[in-house]
Amino acid sequence: FNHSPLPVMAQQRDWLIKCLRLNQDCAYGKRYNFADIGQVEDFQNAVPIVDYEILRPWIDQMAEGQIDQLFSGDTLAFETTGGSHSGGKLIPYSSAGLNDFRYALLNWLAQLMSQFELAQGTAYWALSPAAAKPRTTAGGVAIGGGDAIYLGSDNLMAFAQMSAVPLSLGQVADIDDWQLLTLYYLICSPDLR
Repeated sequence: FNHSPLPVMAQQRDWLIKCLRLNQDCAYGKRYNFADIGQVEDFQNAVPIVDYEILRPWIDQMAEGQIDQLFSGDTLAFETTGGSHSGGKLIPYSSAGLNDFRYALLNWLAQLMSQFELAQGTAYWALSPAAAKPRTTAGGVAIGGGDAIYLGSDNLMAFAQMSAVPLSLGQVADIDDWQLLTLYYLICSPDLR
């Protein structure tokens, strides 16, 4: 394969500029003048590399229910990181961010399904953390959105039809029960791919 990187670079640049335009009026976008950024180099010069602690004040405000902080619009949900030594950190999801995530994920999954002929039988997908109890932030924003928030409800139905394990098992609160039931359904699936 001798493809030039220019088309991919152009797509990435276009995506960045679109993202900046969509978010130029949020607090973070105003702070770093997203409206004035027209090139990748402008972005690199204007927006610093940061760690979570620098973003925490905006994230805390988003957790309280404030909009237009790190991105424009509502926070649809938060996910928590694993928190190896400093505890879990809240990662906010926007509608546009989840659409980008789905675009990448679903294209990859479609290729995977084709390559391994997964549609010829059932499959097992572990998407959201098992036995997670529903939680919200102080501002009422969901922590953990479930499978539908990642895949979109329309795609979730297709996954449910292919799944060897009913997606409803995600509602089982006890992790030992969840593991046993998952194992049961996998053993009972004669066409597991």
